[in-house]
Amino acid sequence: MTLMSGRANLAIWRYPRVEPLPHGRAALRQAATALAAAARVRDPKLRLDGPPHLVTVQRAPGIELRGTERPDGRDRRFHSLHLFERRAEIVIDAYAEPSQFATLERGVFVPLLRSLRLFKPRRH
Repeated sequence: MTLMSGRANLAIWRYPRVEPLPHGRAALRQAATALAAAARVRDPKLRLDGPPHLVTVQRAPGIELRGTERPDGRDRRFHSLHLFERRAEIVIDAYAEPSQFATLERGVFVPLLRSLRLFKPRRH
């Protein structure tokens, strides 16, 4: 699911995973390092605000990244949350131009995370 307003975007993805999910702090730290490295490969000009943070949302362990990227040669701020639950990785991304980002994060991203509920996916 992707929501857009101007150049501001909020996206939510769920990726089924067959490999074991990171379990425990050591495995999460290792996954966080790999995630940051993969992001830098995709965008060598990526600037993280700091090291990835380990988080727990709705009892699901996760990794949070914040920073600035340049996917099209223009800076955009991002906040990316990766949760590991029920054999899936759930990714919630918010990104916008730096001048719009604080409004997106405060008005949409943070309330979304507060209201987030993880459910077992339905079979079709």
